[in-house]
Amino acid sequence: MNDDKLKECAEKCVESFNNLTDGMIDEICTQLWENVKDEFTLPKISDVREILNYCWFEALYVDMINDDEIAYAVEGEGDWGTEVGFVIRDNKVIYAGADYLDYIKNV
Repeated sequence: MNDDKLKECAEKCVESFNNLTDGMIDEICTQLWENVKDEFTLPKISDVREILNYCWFEALYVDMINDDEIAYAVEGEGDWGTEVGFVIRDNKVIYAGADYLDYIKNV
């Protein structure tokens, strides 16, 4: 892919990330909780978004599927010591948890 296409694709992914809906954020947090709750003992949380107090995100990987589809993975780490991430494809949460790289195809 040429540099202009890569830049355009990356910009679309960043725009999508910056505009995650509340529903998508809740889905990311719910999946993160479900996928890490057996690995890490968290204090009791009253809202699923509180899991974000225990993890952070540092990188966004563009998934170069095609010109029309926005797809990317966001990578981070949790207090439990393992990498975590989530994958967005076509403005839908595909996966959130430790195996996020298994859900992207063309980094």
